[in-house]
Amino acid sequence: MPAIERDLAYNRILAFENAMCRRFDKPRMQRYREARDYYSGENLPADNVAQPLRINYIQSIANKHTAYLFGEYDDDVLGWRCDPLQANDSSKVLAEKITAWCYQKCRQNDANQLFPIMGIDGSVCGDSFVRARWDEIEQRVCWESIAPEYVHCRWNATNMARIEELVISYPMHRDDALAEFGTSGNTSWNRSAFASPMLGMAIYWEEWNPMIYRVYIDDVQVRDDVNPTARKATSPLDFRPGLIPLVHFPNFEAAHEFYGYSDVDSAFALQDELNRKLADEGDTINAYAHPITVINRYFGDLEELPVGPDQVWNLGREGEAKLLTWGGPAPEVHKYIEIIREIMLETASVSPVAYGRHKGTQQSAIALAIEMLPLTERVRRKRAIWASRLRQLLQMTAFIEDRNQGLDGFTYKDFIAHFIRPLWAPPLPRDRLALVNENIALHSGGLRTIERVNEDIGEERPSEKAQQIKEELKELSDMGIKVGGGSGFGSSSLPEGADKETMKGTAK
Repeated sequence: MPAIERDLAYNRILAFENAMCRRFDKPRMQRYREARDYYSGENLPADNVAQPLRINYIQSIANKHTAYLFGEYDDDVLGWRCDPLQANDSSKVLAEKITAWCYQKCRQNDANQLFPIMGIDGSVCGDSFVRARWDEIEQRVCWESIAPEYVHCRWNATNMARIEELVISYPMHRDDALAEFGTSGNTSWNRSAFASPMLGMAIYWEEWNPMIYRVYIDDVQVRDDVNPTARKATSPLDFRPGLIPLVHFPNFEAAHEFYGYSDVDSAFALQDELNRKLADEGDTINAYAHPITVINRYFGDLEELPVGPDQVWNLGREGEAKLLTWGGPAPEVHKYIEIIREIMLETASVSPVAYGRHKGTQQSAIALAIEMLPLTERVRRKRAIWASRLRQLLQMTAFIEDRNQGLDGFTYKDFIAHFIRPLWAPPLPRDRLALVNENIALHSGGLRTIERVNEDIGEERPSEKAQQIKEELKELSDMGIKVGGGSGFGSSSLPEGADKETMKGTAK
């Protein structure tokens, strides 16, 4: 393939992104860079004196949003529930096998570490991406978080969840490229379409669509294959396109926008203003602690004037000294700073309660929940987006695994006949005892099954646990019948007027 066509593959996607983008103030890469600089606190030069305190609310806000997204979980960051689309005799067994498989994939790929990293990417940049690839060494599907800066997409114009073409591009050291691909690239290649070239670095980029998979180092092609998930053709009519093994998680979606919105970009200027005004207030305090002295009509050497408390200066007959002070009304600095801070947190949908602050009164749990409502509303919206993309990721993983080694205990056809949903931990702390008592009351009233109770309190295999509970209850009942009114459970184990035969029937 000529080099110009390879350039066009990348440029075509960039041109598509620019044409479809409805945010014209800054290019996507510039937005990402600015957001990461604010998150890391490197948005200003080291010698900037206007904001010496370098207060970083942006990092705190992004971390808070990510923490509330996943909630107060204990062991696994996400639980899973699988429901058959059509119930039948074998559906419960299959559902439990698929649920166990979902837990297994998350644990194999260290989801407790992977998903929060993606959450931070999304909160800061507005987007996160995860790739599913088959690993020949580990013989399983691996999930990899890809930095959003490295991903460029051409999506379906009417279904933005469907990616039609993809380029993943990032810098790679030439020595590593030579060791892995047998070429160090082309040092004279024109990379004007890419990010600024770095000395000693090549550009690795791979191109995906439903039919092809190609890899390049600069303009040197090192791989040209059929998409590994496509069905290989035995005849011209037998070829079936594959999938692009990457899932996009937009942080917060707007109508008809592919790339998501950050949680923090609206707070950048407000944080800058907060930093500047606190620096100004610090200067004011410093001026009062170390005031400027104005001396008039003194013709001696200023160094001869002693400095310190209770010192007396002889300025001559006409000399005078006074402190330089503010002559007008004092500005309401504290009030202005508090207004800026409140606007910044409200813009980012974060309540002061999220930082452990409240008014000190005996507020009810409902009142505190209302104060947290802006944050929990955004959490619900994010979770709806994540649930959809997580199903897509698991379905993609099942498809790739089924193509390479087969699924254990079920088929891909079985998998797509079930609806997978993530079970999220509550975003706000909950009283564990109150949760258990609530489920006991619902079960006792016949409003909730044992299986559903186990799901709600976080059991991984609810049906197995329910069966175990039933067996233990039967065993205890049998033990009560055996010991009668003597030892063991005592005489109160049988109701008054009941005999053993009656209780046997009840136990059954």
